[in-house]
Amino acid sequence: MPHLKIEPQAMGRPVGVTADFPEVIRSAQPEVRLHPVASDVFDRPRQVTVTLEKEGEPVLPALSQIVGPSDSARVLVFLPMGCGLQPGDAVRWVLRDAITEEVLAERNTVSQVDLW
Repeated sequence: MPHLKIEPQAMGRPVGVTADFPEVIRSAQPEVRLHPVASDVFDRPRQVTVTLEKEGEPVLPALSQIVGPSDSARVLVFLPMGCGLQPGDAVRWVLRDAITEEVLAERNTVSQVDLW
């Protein structure tokens, strides 16, 4: 007896995402803006993480955000006292795909806050 097997497939691929990272960290609450870069009308939302690293180690846990194909997002970062940042520290912002951990964007910057 013939039968038909249907497997649903997700249309499109995750939307591209770019980030506007602060050039210099001047406060304990820097803001990161995330922007979708759509390549197709079928692009899907993408879950990303934003991290701030010092000497290759995270300064705080990764922050997760979902970016839709047509919606920019804002991530407000809260750097707690005791996180280890001092004025002059070289740090790096990293935007990754939350599923694949692919690096989508990164930026080296400098801390001007004292949160030792």
